[in-house]
Amino acid sequence: MPPAQAAARAAALIDIGRSAEALPLLHQAIAQDPQNEQARYLLSLAFLKLGKYWDADAAARAAIAVAPEHGWGYSLRALALKAMNHRPEALHSAQRDRKSVV
Repeated sequence: MPPAQAAARAAALIDIGRSAEALPLLHQAIAQDPQNEQARYLLSLAFLKLGKYWDADAAARAAIAVAPEHGWGYSLRALALKAMNHRPEALHSAQRDRKSVV
């Protein structure tokens, strides 16, 4: 399955609460296209919804590395850090989000 199609299908699965089923699709999309920022954002979101905050943070950092100019990665990282009670780091990431979209 092409990376864009896998990411779209994964997004639909996440939307209906089937985040665990989205993970293999997202890993496949990233393996085929490591620069696919959408798949990386969705991977972080899926991990967040599954309560896997460490993995969500790692995926958000990978998304930021691919597309540092976009705010979505910083927002996802802030959510993961907040869930892990790393509030100062979460605030810093959220502030980076605001700077990236201004």
